[in-house]
Amino acid sequence: MKITLPILLTILIFFVSDFFSYKAINSAFDDILKKNLIAKIIFLSSSGIIIVFIVIGLLRLGSTPDAFKPNLFYPAIGLMILFVIPKLNITFFYLLDTISFFLIKKHHFLNLIGLSTSIILFLFILHGILINKTNFQVREQIISSEKIPKSFNNFKIIQLSDLHIGSFHKNSDAVKKIIKLTNAEKPDLIVFTGDMISNYAEEVDEFIPELSKLSAKYGKFAILGNHDYSDYVNWKTKEKKEENLNKLKQKISETGFILLNNENTEITVNHEKIQLTGVENWGLPPFPQLGNLNKSTSGLNENLYTILLSHDPSHWRAKVLKFPFIDLTLSGHTHAMQFGIEIGSLQFSPVKLKYKEWGGLYKSKNQNLYVNRGTGYIGFPGRAGIRPEITKIILKNK
Repeated sequence: MKITLPILLTILIFFVSDFFSYKAINSAFDDILKKNLIAKIIFLSSSGIIIVFIVIGLLRLGSTPDAFKPNLFYPAIGLMILFVIPKLNITFFYLLDTISFFLIKKHHFLNLIGLSTSIILFLFILHGILINKTNFQVREQIISSEKIPKSFNNFKIIQLSDLHIGSFHKNSDAVKKIIKLTNAEKPDLIVFTGDMISNYAEEVDEFIPELSKLSAKYGKFAILGNHDYSDYVNWKTKEKKEENLNKLKQKISETGFILLNNENTEITVNHEKIQLTGVENWGLPPFPQLGNLNKSTSGLNENLYTILLSHDPSHWRAKVLKFPFIDLTLSGHTHAMQFGIEIGSLQFSPVKLKYKEWGGLYKSKNQNLYVNRGTGYIGFPGRAGIRPEITKIILKNK
């Protein structure tokens, strides 16, 4: 049932977008698809091929670790978004054009706008697939506080998040680029805020040597994200699922990261200290709520500057703000939906409709939240308008 419904919805979306796009193109260009058999075959068969790929991918989901590597499924998702979104845009403007024809007896103008903007959308998404998904951006964010000790002035933290490392299968160059950009910053601390994998611990295997090269003066720390628990796999037994999680923890350890699962530690520079704590994934339903702030902050000194690693930014508003001594929370999870616009102060992603805090810095009184836009990708093999992020956080003593 879980597989059948997505397949049916996919076919329905393709049918509706193809039907109206076909009519829109014929209406604007004197029945060009009706008159040209080759053009008609290309237009109609493209959707059929993509549907076949998607169906095969959906049927394989959860069957083997290989099913989550970017085989037919990822390219099919990319092609679907590449063609369907422009076609849905054409459909929208064609229907508006049809309504306007009955009201003001003018035709084609809105239809042509739809066709023109769809070409722009197509190129925008294509750029995201071919170029932008590995166009990593180092974003700098300065965090100031009176609680930050003088010894930590200009202390540099690199945050990585949501690698979904299996998406880079047989693309070690992309991972090497992440490592190179990170190490070039000569960080004092590296933190990883969850979703190392998409579903299977084995996704990490081919990248352990590269991830081990990440270097920071005061260590590397990580937490788990919702995907790291492999909740999206149809495991035969609970024991198999638990085994996968234990394997992942071991593999993360082999890369040199220390996992903070509802735990805390201290970072010391010149006898002065800050505190670092991490929770297991906590998200609003349907995501699991495994993070335990009472446990993770147990024994902490509330007078010391405290940084929390929590994968899901919704945790901040729901729970973290009730712990006023937590000064800075670092999260990821949203990926900024891998789709949006960021031009100067103009920043928008559809993910904003679900997450109020989806990318960048947010403040509430003396508490800060920074949401990394994701360093990797999942599903849609691209980043349309939203570059993958490596966050450079610089602490400043006020």
